[in-house]
Amino acid sequence: MPYTRPYNNLYPDANGVYPDNDASVGENPLSIRDRAINNQKINRFIQGFNVNFRLINKENTSLSLKVNGGLDYQSGFAFIYLPTDLQSQRAEANPGFAQDTRTEVYNSNIQVAAVFTQLAMGGKLNLTTSAGAVRLHRDFRYNYTRGRNLPVGVQNPSRGGVQQLGTEYQLNTDVGIFAQQEANYDDKIIGTVGIRFDKSTLNGDNFNKFYAFPKASLALNLTRFGDWATKSGIISQLKPRIAYGATAGLPNWGTPYSQLDITGIGGLSGLQPLTTLGNPQIKPERATELEYGLDLGLFNNRVTAEFTLYNKKVVDLIQPLNFAPTTGLVSTNINAADLVNKGLELTIGAEVIRSRNVTWFVQPIFWYNRSEITRLTIPERLTGGFGATFGQWRVKEGYSPTQIVGQPRILPTTDPNYASSWTVYGDQQPKYELSLNQRITFFKNFEFSALLHYRNRFTVVSLQRVLFDEGGNTSDWNGTTETGNDGKQPNGIYRQNVNGLDESGKPKPGYNPSVASFLKLREVSLYYRVPKAVLNSAFRNVVQGIRVGVSGTNLLRWTDYKAGYDPENSNFGSLALGSGVDIGSAPLARRMMFHVAIDL
Repeated sequence: MPYTRPYNNLYPDANGVYPDNDASVGENPLSIRDRAINNQKINRFIQGFNVNFRLINKENTSLSLKVNGGLDYQSGFAFIYLPTDLQSQRAEANPGFAQDTRTEVYNSNIQVAAVFTQLAMGGKLNLTTSAGAVRLHRDFRYNYTRGRNLPVGVQNPSRGGVQQLGTEYQLNTDVGIFAQQEANYDDKIIGTVGIRFDKSTLNGDNFNKFYAFPKASLALNLTRFGDWATKSGIISQLKPRIAYGATAGLPNWGTPYSQLDITGIGGLSGLQPLTTLGNPQIKPERATELEYGLDLGLFNNRVTAEFTLYNKKVVDLIQPLNFAPTTGLVSTNINAADLVNKGLELTIGAEVIRSRNVTWFVQPIFWYNRSEITRLTIPERLTGGFGATFGQWRVKEGYSPTQIVGQPRILPTTDPNYASSWTVYGDQQPKYELSLNQRITFFKNFEFSALLHYRNRFTVVSLQRVLFDEGGNTSDWNGTTETGNDGKQPNGIYRQNVNGLDESGKPKPGYNPSVASFLKLREVSLYYRVPKAVLNSAFRNVVQGIRVGVSGTNLLRWTDYKAGYDPENSNFGSLALGSGVDIGSAPLARRMMFHVAIDL
């Protein structure tokens, strides 16, 4: 699309034949749209269950056995077909392409826990002890048949002159054992301590080794100490709290193993090792988080606030270690880095209006996060994107792992640090984020809600404008007023091959990443609840409630992003590093939905 001239007539003629696009483009997008096939179908079944056994039930003590679990079965079918006579296929050595892909994923979990509760100190102390085990299981099966050099009109990939088959099976199981003690003294002091031991077949070396993950929390409800809060008439809740916890990040499936690939020599089939070396000593990543904050309520909790600071440390981050080409190997994964995340979250809620016919609740939320790599035992590296010309993520000790750098280098070639002296364009993480949630109830039965989301100053690796500039199709291609342009050449030419920062430290418009902000209407809805009297009259107590409404997501957007359509676009999904790449992929879907809910 970026290279297709808008004045070219690409519609089919009277015989249904689509004209070829320019040879430099290589394909007619309307022919692809109308004649190619790209279908995907997913069937999914989700089921859960809970069973509770009350073994002891006395006035001050109780013992329960709880069993819960679930299963999630998903089968997927995908089919891609490119007819043999498409313009792009005629240029191939084996024109005509089809692929049939089948996927099955089965996830199951079961947890068994014993819960013992006891009241002590005349009922003021509530103790809850729990212990149990949990098992998670995943079975993944994937296979495809790919065919090239298809006869005209044939869509079956197995009829292709050149065929390729692929099959993959993944099976893993996680097992955990946990114990926890909770104590609540007169709702004044609330504390919890616990520990969990986990093992997984995804871990290397010893699959039966358990890793320990402790946790603890403490909260003080200061308004319960004396009657000072009641006398004040203002403070209804004041609760400082602190919590600590540890968890694991498991290796990807297959990381401990050196896998084999099929090969053929002299007409005989065989196996050969892949160039990625398995690491049987791989360990899970380990994250520990210390969180502390304050919960505040004013005027009988008509105004509430939550303030939280956190410090999260992740050790033994799994990173790729690259080998010298002479070894015959490319890389292996090792535990090579540590990371620190620090951030703040602030939530304020208030009932601005509370009357008989109208209530208006407003809840702004502010948060930010800062990251730093504190240890790295491999050489610094760039990852993600399409090379340093357009911007990549730098993994380097002492810096944010989401920092985006690129050309040009800022040191002279004679400097020993020249190779790593990249220009810093910004960070994928925003400076801060802010959301505003509003809920208005009016005329008793109507409810309106809206959620606004603002993201401030984050960096995007954007190639959309670059591609349209190269194709001569940007809306301002012929203009000469682009920032930094001397007015002597069109913007579409000036922006090509431009790198670096301007005098104010902002990325120049061109091949560089972009720094952007946006405000989006994430969600909006309007519901009407049918009055109870109307239901009783119409359905004679058979129907307990009817709620109808309409809702929308991502309906409106305001942004200063000029290098593409939506700065939140991500061509590579939600990867930890490398997800913020915009090459003109489809933006977040705008949806309008109508709802009817009936309670019987």
